Amino acid sequence: MSLSPAALSALADSLEARARAAESVAELGISMANDSFAGVPFRQALVFDAQGHLLTVSGLAKPTEDSPYLLWLRRAWPWVREQAAAAEGWLAPTDEMLRAAPEGVADGWREWWPAGAFVLPLARRGGEPLGSVCFLLDQPPAKPVAALLARVAPTWAYCWEMMAGKPRVGWRERWRRLG
Repeated sequence: MSLSPAALSALADSLEARARAAESVAELGISMANDSFAGVPFRQALVFDAQGHLLTVSGLAKPTEDSPYLLWLRRAWPWVREQAAAAEGWLAPTDEMLRAAPEGVADGWREWWPAGAFVLPLARRGGEPLGSVCFLLDQPPAKPVAALLARVAPTWAYCWEMMAGKPRVGWRERWRRLG
């Protein structure tokens, strides 16, 4: 699947408009995980918050069941996120990397995931993480697809930030600031 530059630009406009129209972080997550398929030929898209909680799975309204896949995903995501950050987004783990991964990650990857994952981190304007969108792909995203995601990511992040509100400061930090 290959879209023309004009079609990719129109898709980016549409994705940004849907993000601005979302009324909650949950609705935004559903849009990020499902609406981007027209330009990103993923097998599955996942949206996680900054704490690593799974918010959205493409094709599902709410990922609440404790299926073997979702249980594996909860255990595997911290490793995937760390490895993808070191690989600048695209993670296609080698056998050596999978052998060094936490227990069960390699077996689950081979069973449920394709060749790689493209992880797009989203952050507040101040740099604090909001979450990530993870696209499961058979190959690294083509340059036009990567450009599409680079264009819409700031809009997704801004909309998420506005709906989530200001980050809550813990009592220890408030106490430290007092004195």
